[in-house]
Amino acid sequence: MSDAFIEAFAARIEAAYQEANRGCGLVYELFASNFQHACEVLLESVPDEHRDAALQLAIAKGYCADYDEEAVFADDDCPLTGIDPYHCPCGRHE
Repeated sequence: MSDAFIEAFAARIEAAYQEANRGCGLVYELFASNFQHACEVLLESVPDEHRDAALQLAIAKGYCADYDEEAVFADDDCPLTGIDPYHCPCGRHE
């Protein structure tokens, strides 16, 4: 694997990490969901010969290959933010 690919993909993972953190209101579950989805999109674009190294870079930053969003969010939590609807700032609850 080329060093240029590693550096470029690491930068893309870092950008995805920063973007996932933006607007999550310090709610870990929302950040994790945002980051997981961003990593999945990035990893889909990686050529097969670089997949293992790219996956290891994503995992090192916090990506979880077997992430189960349904297990993280409770049934009555806001599906957008993962926060109890009585405290959720999204504006979609009464």
